[in-house]
Amino acid sequence: SEELPPIPGKHPSVTRDYEYKRLGTLSLLAGIDLHNGVVTEIVSRTHNSDDFITFLKKLDSSYPREKKIRLILDNLRVHTSD
Repeated sequence: SEELPPIPGKHPSVTRDYEYKRLGTLSLLAGIDLHNGVVTEIVSRTHNSDDFITFLKKLDSSYPREKKIRLILDNLRVHTSD
């Protein structure tokens, strides 16, 4: 299958041909250390608070305890997990 470009008056955005078959979705949570370029990530089938907490634990375990970690987040609901 291939992506079809927008055509004014017919379809305003990119579409896919009739052979396109969606095989599912995954969620990627990732962060980059701006000092060294190292990426920390998790991939899951869901995108919820538990996934975000798992990501934070993985991130936390990647650094020495005395190191301060600063995060920049958007306002997505899962970023305000209890």
